[in-house]
Amino acid sequence: MVADPSVKGVLCGSVGCCLLLLSPTTTLSYEGAPFEQEQVLVSTGELPSEAKAPEAAPVAQQETEGWREFFEERTQIGAGFDSAYDSNILLEDNNRQEDYINTLEGVLLFADPRGSLITACQWEVNAFRYMKKNKNAIDHDVVSFIDYDTGGRLQYHLTYYLTVNNSLSFGTAGVDILRTSSDFQRFVENKVEGRIRYALTEDNYLVSQSSYSVFDDQTQNDASSDRKIFKTTLDLDHSLTRTWTVFPGIFYEDRAVPGDKLKNSKSYGGRLGTRYELSLSETFTAVLEVERPQLKEQERDTDVNYNLLWKHAVGPRTDLTLGFTDARITSFSSGRTDFRSRVPSAVLSYQLLPLVTLTFSGLYEKQKSSSTGGGAAEIHKMYDLKFGVFWQIREQAKVTLDFSNRRSKTRDYTSRIVTLGYEATF
Repeated sequence: MVADPSVKGVLCGSVGCCLLLLSPTTTLSYEGAPFEQEQVLVSTGELPSEAKAPEAAPVAQQETEGWREFFEERTQIGAGFDSAYDSNILLEDNNRQEDYINTLEGVLLFADPRGSLITACQWEVNAFRYMKKNKNAIDHDVVSFIDYDTGGRLQYHLTYYLTVNNSLSFGTAGVDILRTSSDFQRFVENKVEGRIRYALTEDNYLVSQSSYSVFDDQTQNDASSDRKIFKTTLDLDHSLTRTWTVFPGIFYEDRAVPGDKLKNSKSYGGRLGTRYELSLSETFTAVLEVERPQLKEQERDTDVNYNLLWKHAVGPRTDLTLGFTDARITSFSSGRTDFRSRVPSAVLSYQLLPLVTLTFSGLYEKQKSSSTGGGAAEIHKMYDLKFGVFWQIREQAKVTLDFSNRRSKTRDYTSRIVTLGYEATF
């Protein structure tokens, strides 16, 4: 099942997404990818043997690391500014409103790798203002995690997310049904994810992943869209070769809507996936899920969901990513509506110059909906095309230029956004 986070407004740019990419010694991913951090070397203060007098006994000294040095070695600060033009901030055809959005961005990152134990926390703040509407707000994103490898068979990973989002539109990712407003709508989401990996043998691993999220719509008084979602999966990863892995598994999901219990649902099923990893730029992943949803204590038809993702290095300076998703998703924007969503997508990255990279991306979304009340099915179609320029002007600073064109054939609106941004780390 595909999760349904709220669709953010035009908060153009994100220092947090590229803060770690700007650092020559740090690479961090919250999705279980490797974490590499330049190690802090603590000298023992002991002289080399050739520098000692023959009759002198060695004296060991331990240099202690003070609090100032501790935080300086493990902390990074990022800042940036974005200026954007949006041709249709409410995503409407009959009531088009354009605006200019200026955003001040700040990020504070702390990372402390200590051998088998890694801890990190990142706090991102975006203060933005709609110039014509004369409205402003502040968004927050907090991510913290702990990763611990026992050195034996077990590895633990725990991540916490906090998102505070203010937006003129609210909806479900991949669904072209939105709740728009001339005033900001505020949403808060808390999410915890855990992952345990246990080595059964050299080629077989048992992987358990669980998540629990609480979504609070602070705009609606009836809290009809507030929800709590718990999902857990259990997979058996089997390495066929050094680069090829298959992982059969099972999953369970429970969605609770405290303000409207008729929207509560549960689902369970099995899944089968395969993953090919020749290198970081050459991977292929395919996941198939057979899901049995249950709504209002009644079983529904079995759903078959699948996801394909292929990353391919076309040339030494060109990378291509192709994806396709066919899944059931749920929207809470206006009641509860289930959708059958099919989304093909493509991303092309080309290094034009050593410090300049061009990106092209596009996706087409087609959803077939049917209300839980038995209403007639509807077809929703939308496409989104984007172009971006990335210029690394110095080691820890970059300039970005982005253009996006979004067209909805369902609601008959077009939205064009142009963004110019500057981001740096210190």
